[in-house]
Amino acid sequence: MRQKTRKLCRVTAFPVAVLQETFSVNQVGRLTWDNPPKASRRTRGQLAGCPTYHKRGMYLNGVKVSFKGILIHAEDIVFTITKGRHPLPDHKIIHRDGNKLNNLPSNLVEVSHTLPR
Repeated sequence: MRQKTRKLCRVTAFPVAVLQETFSVNQVGRLTWDNPPKASRRTRGQLAGCPTYHKRGMYLNGVKVSFKGILIHAEDIVFTITKGRHPLPDHKIIHRDGNKLNNLPSNLVEVSHTLPR
């Protein structure tokens, strides 16, 4: 049986308060479950998400979290719960040091992905 392909979605699909109640960030920048959904096997304090790689395994795509059937980038969740707001619609979150596993709030930057004219 084939596994269902989940859609990668922006973090704005969920209210900030819901994300702040469900997740927390530990001292090393890892996203953990604070109040996991009741119907899941996840436990409080367990790391949320897993690293994903390019189809050929050549480079890291980042950490993605499955929440209510939707995949979300971990850095988007960390940014949202630490800043208390969603990223702006025409912006994305990048890592200052280029390490996609380092989701410390001080390492995340919101940048515009529209080109200046």
